[in-house]
Amino acid sequence: MIKIISENEFTAAIPKVITELLAVQKTQMLPMSDGVKLYCEQYLTPNAVGNIVIIHGFTEFIAKYKEMIKYYRDAGFNVFIYDQRGHGLSDREVDNLKTIHVTCFERYVEDLETVITDLVEPQAPKLPLYLSSHSMGGTVSALYMMKHPNAVKKAVMSAPMISPKTHSIPRFLVLNAVKRWGKRYGWDQKFKYTGDFNPNVTFSDALDGSRSRFEWVIGLRLAEPRYQTSASTNSWMREAIEVRDRILNKKALQEITTDILILSAEKDTVVHNNAQRKFAKMLRNCRFVTIGDSKHNIFFSTEERIKQFYNEALTFLGR
Repeated sequence: MIKIISENEFTAAIPKVITELLAVQKTQMLPMSDGVKLYCEQYLTPNAVGNIVIIHGFTEFIAKYKEMIKYYRDAGFNVFIYDQRGHGLSDREVDNLKTIHVTCFERYVEDLETVITDLVEPQAPKLPLYLSSHSMGGTVSALYMMKHPNAVKKAVMSAPMISPKTHSIPRFLVLNAVKRWGKRYGWDQKFKYTGDFNPNVTFSDALDGSRSRFEWVIGLRLAEPRYQTSASTNSWMREAIEVRDRILNKKALQEITTDILILSAEKDTVVHNNAQRKFAKMLRNCRFVTIGDSKHNIFFSTEERIKQFYNEALTFLGR
């Protein structure tokens, strides 16, 4: 088992991790079929055992995943990661840098396909493909595997967004409202009830359990306006609510041969854990693990939970 950076060590350790990764980092702006360019990073490893693609969540960006990149490299993988369209240093489809827009989630899937075919496979075509996703990245990962049921050897899914929570408002009411606002005001306009970036957010309000990691990411976001994404458009929200019905298709899920690990956050306030369980039961090869006393960002949880997260993930990956 690799050594996980402790809570007390993190603030001093993470700059060293970034410096070490820079020595082997390769970056590029990768063009998609519609002209949007995605910012990508790759970290090759001597004698790698496989290629792993990290797919981040809603409002996230590559820089947040430097610790994870280090652990996967230490475990022997070539690591590939990209800012999804509308996120981080990748191109936007709307002018407002803080608002995330996509016409349909299939765009995200097509982007992942391009990353794999144009970036990953040319580097090490004979190595097996692995996916590691979080939240909305789990949505993209699930849709990709449904479309390519035999392409991925193993997939780790952290708090996958099979169905987002709409708090106390019934799902169908939110969906009806989004459709009404989209038609009236425009699908590329900000969804009425999504918040703005709050530079004064406190740790107690965060989805994290690690204060040092929380403070580090807030620093990243304050320093880079393109990391301050915080809201969705009407189109993104419509897709997020409707995607559950696309994913929970037992016939399609039964075709997937990939071994899948779902790590579910016990205290998740962002996505429905029950939808994750339904998804897991429809799959042929799935291990479902609940990380107790954890919020949505499991790998930014308390030190004990972070260790459990990576122990589960790396054991599952055979490392």
